[in-house]
Amino acid sequence: MFLIAKIVRGRRLLHELEKQEKDEHLAADAAAQSNAQANWKGNESSPTGEERDPSQYRPKRRYVVFS
Repeated sequence: MFLIAKIVRGRRLLHELEKQEKDEHLAADAAAQSNAQANWKGNESSPTGEERDPSQYRPKRRYVVFS
């Protein structure tokens, strides 16, 4: 009975730790995304106030070469 109680407690603590890590990871992702959006909004116009060409916002394609 003692060992069963220890196993159950250990599993509960493990689940709580996993949930805490998941919550921290989600919070970090949300912070990074909002930070990226703030940077993106800051780069929408040029220093002179003119709008930039939308084609500049397209990500460059990366090609993978397998050898």
